[in-house]
Parts: sequence; C-alpha cells; structure tokens
Amino acid sequence: MTKDLLKAVNGTMAMLNSIPNDTAVQLAATKAVAADANATAIDVLERLGDLNLQLHGLQSNYSDLEDTVKTANDMIQDPEKSTIIHAAGAKVKDLEDEADRLLEKLQPIKKLQDNLRRNISQIKELINQARKQANSVS
Repeated sequence: MTKDLLKAVNGTMAMLNSIPNDTAVQLAATKAVAADANATAIDVLERLGDLNLQLHGLQSNYSDLEDTVKTANDMIQDPEKSTIIHAAGAKVKDLEDEADRLLEKLQPIKKLQDNLRRNISQIKELINQARKQANSVS
C-alpha cells in the first residue's frame, strides 16, 4: 500500500513538474483574450440593439404602408367611388376633345390673321410708293 501511495505521489509530482513555469503569463494572456472577446460581445450586442430599433421602425413603416394600401384598395373597390372616378375620367376626356375641336376652329382664324398682316404690309408699301411718286411729281 505504501508503494501504491508513493507511486501516486510520484505521478502527481511528475504532472506538477510538467506544468510550465509561465502559467501566470498564459493566464494573463487568456484574461486579455477573454476581455477582448467580452468587448466584442458588448459591441455586437449594441449593434444588435441598433438593428432591433431599425427593424421596429421598418415594421412600423410597413404597417403604415399596409394600412395605406388597404385604404386605397377599399376606395378602388367601393363602387360609388369607382363610379365617381370613372365619371371624372370621362369628363376629362370630353374636355380634351372639346379643346381639340376649338383649336381646329382657330386654325382658319389664324390663317386669316396672317393674311391680314400681309395685306396691311402691302397697303403700307403701296402708300409709301404713292407718296414717293406724289413727291416726285410736285
């Protein structure tokens, strides 16, 4: 039994002797790595918090958009409003047609206006020629 105890003590001593002497240095390095990992984890958690806030904002915007789309769909599907929209569209088309018709009627008047300008210019020229001839006769 003493031999077994001596053997166990020698084994334990051998294990203790195999532990390097720079354990304190390794422990300090491990603590530094753990501190860096902790700082990184805190940074990641802060970023996740920011992303979470942005996600809530996006969810709120999506909810608002969803409500707006629902309201628009309700308006489109409301037969009374749909009839009003179609009637307004038809009225706009009628007004466009009327404007085109009136512009077509103005074309002959524009041609007459151009002819009148040309005729007035010719009359002015004839008056000037008549004055010149009257001055040359006297």
